[in-house]
Amino acid sequence: MRATLIAAASALVGAVLVANPPVSPWTVAAALAELGPNSHNPYAPEIAQYEAAVEREPCDRQSTLHLVAYLREAGAYREAIRRADAFLSRCGDLGELHGEEYHAYLALSEFKSALAEINKLVALKPYDSIPWAWRGLLHETTGELEEAIADFRQALAVNPRLMDIPINLANVYERMNRPCDAVNAIEGVLLFYPEARQQDDIRDRIERLYRVGTCDKPKAGTGQAVIEFPAGAQTAVTRAAINGRAARLVLDTGAAFVTVSQSFAKKVGIDTGRGTEVLLATASSLKQGRLTTVKRIELQGLRAENVEVVVLDEMPAAVKDGLLGMSFLGRFRLAIDRSAGKVTITTRSR
Repeated sequence: MRATLIAAASALVGAVLVANPPVSPWTVAAALAELGPNSHNPYAPEIAQYEAAVEREPCDRQSTLHLVAYLREAGAYREAIRRADAFLSRCGDLGELHGEEYHAYLALSEFKSALAEINKLVALKPYDSIPWAWRGLLHETTGELEEAIADFRQALAVNPRLMDIPINLANVYERMNRPCDAVNAIEGVLLFYPEARQQDDIRDRIERLYRVGTCDKPKAGTGQAVIEFPAGAQTAVTRAAINGRAARLVLDTGAAFVTVSQSFAKKVGIDTGRGTEVLLATASSLKQGRLTTVKRIELQGLRAENVEVVVLDEMPAAVKDGLLGMSFLGRFRLAIDRSAGKVTITTRSR
């Protein structure tokens, strides 16, 4: 299940940017010259079609994008880059073209240029998880592991349901000899995709990481809790304790982190001075907050230590003190019975 850099990036671009193969403006002649005299270009008809469209309308965004993508798919990377640059210079910015140039430079192993392009895409689309994920994949490939972790975690903060990125995050943690962090990254995604636990490679990897892991503090949570909510209710509110101080939190499996307001953080003494900035997906929008760690969170019989928490300037009134997100819930096994109005949270089996 480990995503290689190019394989993961190709899967993401296919799913997120365009339904057709990625595109770039080029001429058939230029592409064939780059590919070589004996090469076969399966995309020649599409390239000719979109080249004609771009000749008629040089700033046609969709035709240019399709042209560049087909060029890149055909392996004419230099021509794809050239045509993308020509559009950007003449017609203005188009984020997807920076993504195409990123993949083209990546295929050419020109990592510095790839980084420059993905940086532009991150700046243009900071609320999109995909550019963060792509940049993390690049850092993973070039061995910049701390940077890879930061980008993977930001991608998951924006979209906790990304399937492959937690595996890449676990790979990086293993390279840094952090098996407990690695297993928690995998366990987090299995809450969204529990069927993957039955895959032999995933099951064997989890067992191995638990076996070899040595952590200063236990990363898996302990205990059991049952949270009840009215049938048909959209939210479940529960009483918990953060660093021993009472909190009313909304259970939210769609939130990447436990999230609290600035006023609550001050009340319970959460220090955000050394926290790192993170963009966080909320129910209505994306907000900037500070990511830090609290010593412990307790809920009925549950307890987890060293839990990551995001502090936002303010939370919606309906959210009470904050959200009980996956940085805590991911330490446990959840069973949600909506018909009975009950959430059962138990220690994960290993």
